Amino acid sequence: MTALSSFSQLDVPTALARSWRLIAADTLTPATPQVADVLVADLEDGVPAERKADARTTLTEWLDGGREAWVRINTAASPEWDNDVAALRDRRGVQGVMLAMAETAEQVEQTIEAFGGMPVVALIESALGVENAGEIARAGVVRIAFGTGDFRRDLGIAGDRTSLLYARSRLVVASRAARLPGPIDGPTVIDDPTVVADDTQHALSLGLTGRLCTSDQAASVVNTTCAPTPADVAAARAFVASPPEGYAGAIAPRLAQAKDTIRRAEAYGIE
Repeated sequence: MTALSSFSQLDVPTALARSWRLIAADTLTPATPQVADVLVADLEDGVPAERKADARTTLTEWLDGGREAWVRINTAASPEWDNDVAALRDRRGVQGVMLAMAETAEQVEQTIEAFGGMPVVALIESALGVENAGEIARAGVVRIAFGTGDFRRDLGIAGDRTSLLYARSRLVVASRAARLPGPIDGPTVIDDPTVVADDTQHALSLGLTGRLCTSDQAASVVNTTCAPTPADVAAARAFVASPPEGYAGAIAPRLAQAKDTIRRAEAYGIE
């Protein structure tokens, strides 16, 4: 397993970001590490209602100190959305916005407009959101994410893989149809490296290409699991350099996959 470092040395493009580390905005400090590809300051579920105003203050002061992060803001159906927009829309250091409980394309478009075209990830967490996933994916977002906990509560279903298979696959198809990167999966509740790695492999097998994380340990595991190995990279480079002869229809998908492996390796700093 990759050892944890205090700060990420990589500037991974949003489209290729593997780990999205949620951290309650009211717990940010100058020493907050960034192990994940993306640090997401959370103003929504991570902060109780009575502390949201204080959390916004902590976040804006933290950003004003020359730091950067994405921010998960409250649902567009909540008055807190307006407060989040007012505090952050012109704030330096906000790299992008994750819109909680995204259920319609109109909510996404409203958020993009409110933040002046800043990158927005739509976090889909309900039956209505999944039903409208195609429209949401085409509403101008850079990616969509799956909020598994709230989705389960909305439908009253279990958290096993079979119960969530349809929703995950629906988001993968919606993303692909909108020419977006694969969706960002919800977090593993148990902070066990073996369980996190297994859940991440499952998500990858379905076409999801990133994960929300609630700990630095999970982020490190997700980064490793989602990245090609040096052996994968060597094989991909060899294939691209000298593709086999034969039926083009059979070789083209493998060639595209090899080129994608090389592109991801370069983004993740893998030789």
